[in-house]
Amino acid sequence: MRNYFSFIIIFVITLPILSQTTEITYTLETNRYTSALSIESEYKLTISNNKSIFQPVTKDPIDLYKIDKENINLIWDKNDVSHVTLEKGVNDFAYIDRYYKENNIVFFNSIFFGKQVIIEEKLNNIGFRWEIRDSKQDSIILGYKCQKATTNFRGRTYEAYFTSEIDNVGGPWKFDGLPGLILSVKSTDDYFSITPLELQIKKETTSISNPYLNEEQTYTIKEYADKLRKRHLKILKQFASSRPSDDEGGSHKIEFKDFIENLGIEPIIFEY
Repeated sequence: MRNYFSFIIIFVITLPILSQTTEITYTLETNRYTSALSIESEYKLTISNNKSIFQPVTKDPIDLYKIDKENINLIWDKNDVSHVTLEKGVNDFAYIDRYYKENNIVFFNSIFFGKQVIIEEKLNNIGFRWEIRDSKQDSIILGYKCQKATTNFRGRTYEAYFTSEIDNVGGPWKFDGLPGLILSVKSTDDYFSITPLELQIKKETTSISNPYLNEEQTYTIKEYADKLRKRHLKILKQFASSRPSDDEGGSHKIEFKDFIENLGIEPIIFEY
């Protein structure tokens, strides 16, 4: 009988936690080395029933760029990807990026030569090794007491603020693994930042589904990096084979450094 009543008490206490939804609107900003490619837009994080999705508020990928929209020219638009010219000599493939988390896995989309690919990573393998300050309160963000934590992740150092005053845990983008909800995070080199604007807590659950559930193929981050390297190398070889016979030769170098994450791709130096 004692065990029966214990079960009932636990169930009643945890029921509000399981049925809660947290929504946070952020400003996401990247300051890329090629300034025309920089992004600044509102994103929303929704967490409910141990699932979450982080995605732009806008449905038009051209709205993501910092650059004046009137200076953006559309070349083509198909399969949720827009090929755009941002300024002289700078083209890009614009798309709506989404990060879905469930069961310790994050699914997200990226671009591969004008086509979207889906990448799947286990959060345990991503490597967020956080260092948490001893102070129980480093800042007040949107009315919640927050602690500071830092981590080094794929080439950048990040500072984050998280709160344990909200039942849902997790964070925007890929950020996760802290004992609370991440409300703010930025890289110390100002390349990447996610700043909170508004937070809402709803008593009811929100249905969150995997937007990539019907995709036929997903890649690991390493497989994606390998695909990028091989495709660039193939293009360089095709260029070399098509050069005029009287060309004295030379070399090309491609560096993969203008990314939020260091994908571990060494610079490609191709001599011809």
